[in-house]
Amino acid sequence: MGNETIMISVPLESFVAGVEALARIEIMKRNVQESKYGPSKKEIAAILGFELCTKGTEEA
Repeated sequence: MGNETIMISVPLESFVAGVEALARIEIMKRNVQESKYGPSKKEIAAILGFELCTKGTEEA
């Protein structure tokens, strides 16, 4: 396929979600590279934009 350029239409909401996801991935990458130890679950959740469930309140 090479270096072809293909123009497509994408809903703005989907494009924005993709850009936000890429930004979060880049933040995670930087965090992992700079850290002596791996990030905690809490740090990962914060970077990815969600909160961890506390024990006893987990959904099935």
